[in-house]
Amino acid sequence: MTLEHFDRIIMFDNQSIYNVIDQQLDLDYVDYSHLNNVIAQIISSYTGLRRFNNINNSKLFQNICPYSDLHYIIPSYGKMSLINDYTRNKQNQTEFIKYLIQKEIKLYQCTKNPKHLSTTLLFRQKEENNFYGKFNLTLQNLEHFYQQNPLVFQCTSSNYQILPELAEMKQTGIFFSNDASISNRFNLLGKQWDQLYAKRAFGWVYVGEGLEECEFQEGRNILESLEKSYSGIIDAPDSSNQNNFNDEL
Repeated sequence: MTLEHFDRIIMFDNQSIYNVIDQQLDLDYVDYSHLNNVIAQIISSYTGLRRFNNINNSKLFQNICPYSDLHYIIPSYGKMSLINDYTRNKQNQTEFIKYLIQKEIKLYQCTKNPKHLSTTLLFRQKEENNFYGKFNLTLQNLEHFYQQNPLVFQCTSSNYQILPELAEMKQTGIFFSNDASISNRFNLLGKQWDQLYAKRAFGWVYVGEGLEECEFQEGRNILESLEKSYSGIIDAPDSSNQNNFNDEL
């Protein structure tokens, strides 16, 4: 369904968001209000491009999906701070960008190291800076399968916080990556599906809603094909094989 009816899918999972919150905040207890806040901040920054900068939101992802079916985007978000721990010093640009591209703060975490097809950086701060990140060596040296430079966008707005324990940061950022390492998660999902389907577990629920049994296998085949498409990028030994991979797709 996500292949046919959506151009881009932003991936989250609860455990990954928990891990990111634990890394950034020293909280005794994390609940769904904290998870929902992270997702809300990402949506707010995305829509803020149009609300505060009058930029068409679709430009954010215009070069992030090289093929129509490889459109599963993994975001990273930071930096968060408790109001009692917040320092007023603005983060150095290089340190801030290095922090955002860390594997550990991805909101949909994969066991393999990142293999970026293409990426986009969206940062949010009140003061406009048209050159922010444009000449940053960390971004320019980030390995991409197609040797593209990341796109950089700015949402010119304050970082409002609803939760009283969180500080309103001077700057936050979202790093969107079309990351081929997601194939590892698709592989795990396929194995879990196989275990359930072998015992026909929960199948009666969907059949009772009108789904034909053959559609289960069709869905599994689509997932396997998607996993192979991303795995082909990971297994490509060097850039010289990119043309061969393009021909296969």
